[in-house]
Amino acid sequence: MPIPTSHEVRPGLFLIHLTENDIKKGEQNVYLRKCDYYPYTLIFECLEGSQEPVMLSLIKCQSNKMKTLPVGSKYSDLARANQGSKYEDDQPEFVWILHNKEQKPTHLKLQCNNDDVANTKRTWGPVKCPLDKTFDLWLDFGTQTLGEKTVLNEWANLLIQQDFTDVEFNVQGELMGAHSPIITASSSVLASLVRGRPTKGNKKSVKVVHIGDVEPQVFQQVLHYIYTGRIPLIEEDGMAERLFKAADTYGLESLKEECTRFVFADLDEHNVVDTLIWSYKNSLFSLYDSALNFAVQNYARVSSQPDWQNLIDNHPQICLRVSQLMDPFVSYTLAKETRGT
Repeated sequence: MPIPTSHEVRPGLFLIHLTENDIKKGEQNVYLRKCDYYPYTLIFECLEGSQEPVMLSLIKCQSNKMKTLPVGSKYSDLARANQGSKYEDDQPEFVWILHNKEQKPTHLKLQCNNDDVANTKRTWGPVKCPLDKTFDLWLDFGTQTLGEKTVLNEWANLLIQQDFTDVEFNVQGELMGAHSPIITASSSVLASLVRGRPTKGNKKSVKVVHIGDVEPQVFQQVLHYIYTGRIPLIEEDGMAERLFKAADTYGLESLKEECTRFVFADLDEHNVVDTLIWSYKNSLFSLYDSALNFAVQNYARVSSQPDWQNLIDNHPQICLRVSQLMDPFVSYTLAKETRGT
């Protein structure tokens, strides 16, 4: 049977398309990058003759080979390059599958293996995969090189340690130091606030910018994203929506996209109503369509949630769109509920 092929969608993001013929008991090896010393192993497990979903796991063994540096490099540089992160640089940050015709991804979580003392194997999953469906396996490595990670870590330390700051954000009374070259390069809106601001009467000549329309915790995440491209607290309740609003205010388009992607990945029957309303108000059409499809496919569970009545009472246009996507009988019932008859 042919080995599944991988496609690099963008630098660091890989897609493996798997068909029904690939889903069987056994193993498949896939090489993603030229720098991979060992392949990634896909393991499908199911009972013979069973129509139950198969279990998919992804395993990656690590090489004990040392990293190499250009000829002429110092031994201290070689030792530093191989210290601490010897096995970590080769790992994807996120792994997920997306079933054909379905919008919501299923994430494969990285498992802890206490028996692997040498720390040479990584396992993601297992997750359930229907036997009769095709699906795509995605692997996102994020930042690819050790050099890029080192630079981002150094920038993060500058922010955390508050070293050499030359601008100070007063966020509702809470002070946050930053570095004007990084801030002005990331956002034209923040750049206009920083430039021309008066400085404190001290030797540091620190510019002061007052921020009154964003909570301190949210603005702190904005700064962390500007410096590192990461959002440590995005999983907190409501953080993605508040961050999106702040990103929209300060012209951070990539942060808006990150927030939208997180809301999409976190979609379930408990938050789909809020997501429908939020995406509709913010004209996030792709997210809105995904939430609509989720509500239609899981109507029984979604309509039993306490906030469903709020959607009927206050957002009839969204309910109407849901009804248009459903079968005639359910559509008629939902239309009656919306009219209140």
